[in-house]
Amino acid sequence: MTPLALNGVQGLPTVKDALAAVGRGEELVPYLQRAEAMSAWLLPGSVLDLTPEETRNIPFLLHAAKNAYFAGRSIDLVLIDPPGESKAINGAILSCVDAVALPLALSSTDLAATKITLQFIKLMQKEREGLPTFLGLIPNRVARKGTYERIFLDTVLKSGKVLPYLSESNLIKGSFVREKEGGRMPVHFAPKSAATGQYIRLLEALNAQKKDRNAYTTELRDYLGVGEGMAVAKVAAHDTLTAEERG
Repeated sequence: MTPLALNGVQGLPTVKDALAAVGRGEELVPYLQRAEAMSAWLLPGSVLDLTPEETRNIPFLLHAAKNAYFAGRSIDLVLIDPPGESKAINGAILSCVDAVALPLALSSTDLAATKITLQFIKLMQKEREGLPTFLGLIPNRVARKGTYERIFLDTVLKSGKVLPYLSESNLIKGSFVREKEGGRMPVHFAPKSAATGQYIRLLEALNAQKKDRNAYTTELRDYLGVGEGMAVAKVAAHDTLTAEERG
């Protein structure tokens, strides 16, 4: 979404550049790019080739973002989209953020990987006296008529930690087609669409950490057409989340 919002990112400073800058004690502001349509400042990603020193600078980068000023105004909310492949980078991020949410495709493969990430978050919470707060799972690319393995779907629905889902929408797919035409996201070219509504609701939920999540689970059930009493295969040793994780 960053290339779409900035109409391309070639030649712009990246996260890697900013990490090196804060390591030298420089200001972060010159490295951030203004996305007028989003009322946001963005820093294009490029983190898979970070050196150990740059990885150690991640907490300093977040601190600099939290304390950055633009014409006398500070940033309200900092969102970080980390790579899923690097434990070192994710560990550095989890050591300094206040809250975390996990996008999740409704499949056995994604849920198995998510279990490992949840365990990683719990270890960090023990070290940081409960932080980062786990906001919940974001069901992603959800198809209304999709074929899902019911055992995994039921695990997600019973987790008690579900955020607004993002549907498998033609509008969202169309965003990337439009990148060649100047790049606009659904919130711009279809502001009244269901896809746009879900994006906005997700941002509101991420910013309301103490809000009751039960309504989001009900909405996901309704969208998929599954009820509370759906038939689910019995699980023993192969269950994906523990009872503690579900609660």
